[in-house]
Amino acid sequence: MKFVSKNKLKYLLLSVFVCLCFSSNAQEKVIIKYYDSVWIPTSIDSAYYFTEFTKKNDIYYTKSYWIKSKKLNCTSSYFDTLFAKPAGQLVRYYETGKTLDSIIYENGKIKNAYRYYSNGNLWAHYLYNKSDGNSISEGFKENGDPIKDFIYFREAEFNGGKLEWQKFLSDHVNARVPIKNKAPNGTYLVIIRFIINKKGVIGNIEAETSLGYGMEEEVIRVIKKSPKWSPEISLNEFVNAYRRQPLTFAISEK
Repeated sequence: MKFVSKNKLKYLLLSVFVCLCFSSNAQEKVIIKYYDSVWIPTSIDSAYYFTEFTKKNDIYYTKSYWIKSKKLNCTSSYFDTLFAKPAGQLVRYYETGKTLDSIIYENGKIKNAYRYYSNGNLWAHYLYNKSDGNSISEGFKENGDPIKDFIYFREAEFNGGKLEWQKFLSDHVNARVPIKNKAPNGTYLVIIRFIINKKGVIGNIEAETSLGYGMEEEVIRVIKKSPKWSPEISLNEFVNAYRRQPLTFAISEK
């Protein structure tokens, strides 16, 4: 999407991407990263978890731990260090060592998943059949009784889906803001973090970058105007959804 400033012979390209996490050091063989209680990257001093990434061929094999107890929290594998492209199986544990859940991914989507209570009883089962596109969600009370109309997981969604969210941002972000603020030629990646709460309302909007020239403020202004989303559902309950929105301003002089 291209925007032209009438005052200057400059072009500004605004690229809007789906909400994803961003990180660095993707080419290192072994990486250790630290996260807070909701898996947002942080410093070692304020970390709740830490993860070891070990790269073998094109896959990062990970082991995550509670930082205080050093007990194993999760084993998994990804094609990246962003927890965005899962590859294969993920297994999470209670701090007691018992299995919390086991999830198998195929082409980035959940194919088969089990969730367990802390006593070891089955809590939920999800199975996706790619041949017909249908899925099965089963939920059980701790005593084994089935839960009616159980939903294993449903992502928070903007009305109309990801493409409509991208369109909303593209239509409302003023792409000339950095030009008006005399930003030098270059590419600027802005990252904004926010929460979609249990009612579908966006809040806790914060900038993770500080590139200046009014860019972070402009993206935050637009995100604040977002209509309600369909809230995220996990294990049959509405939950907060944590998102990062990357958005790229690219300014070049003709």
